[in-house]
Amino acid sequence: MVVFVLRFPATLVCCILLAWTCHFPLARVEETLAIVKPDANHRAAEVILDCLRRGFSVVEIREMRLTASEASSFYKIHRERAFFGELIGFMSSGELTAMILERDEAVERWRKAIGPTDAAAARETAPESLRAKYGTDKTRNALHGSDSRESAALEIAQLFPNRTAAARGDDRGGGAVAAAMSRGCRGPTRLRSSPCSRLPWEGRSRRPCRPP
Repeated sequence: MVVFVLRFPATLVCCILLAWTCHFPLARVEETLAIVKPDANHRAAEVILDCLRRGFSVVEIREMRLTASEASSFYKIHRERAFFGELIGFMSSGELTAMILERDEAVERWRKAIGPTDAAAARETAPESLRAKYGTDKTRNALHGSDSRESAALEIAQLFPNRTAAARGDDRGGGAVAAAMSRGCRGPTRLRSSPCSRLPWEGRSRRPCRPP
């Protein structure tokens, strides 16, 4: 047996890796939709940095303002809920930033990162969550995250209707991310000295930027 291992180490390693993969499947790299809602959009640059620190890559980004009709379509699953009118009024009240984020298990990890729906409750039960940091209450909770891979695909198609295969390449958000960060640099939070003012959206690196 020792002789076999010494003579065929590569074969043995391949067998071990195959067995390991069968029992512990590799994590799936996927995309999810993130929205910085109107109440927190003035802090979008900070949110982007938090995304990067948590291992997400920003694939594509756009700033926009939803009409009441567009917001109603986006949140149609809640149409029969008592809070629907308030939600639509809030989501169409100002500019928001929509982002396509990518990493392994992106949907689940982003939902965990943003925390409970009620931002006030999040400060008690999940103080490290992004809603605890940026949100106010159950409606003005700063951030949205797709609740499943299927929802992510539908929501991305709705907010990024002109997305092409080329847009999913190496650019990783390109100038739009830099523009969002530049807007943030003019506010109270200045990001000019951060390495993230250059990476990953300049050049062709696919590595997520991890600021200190």
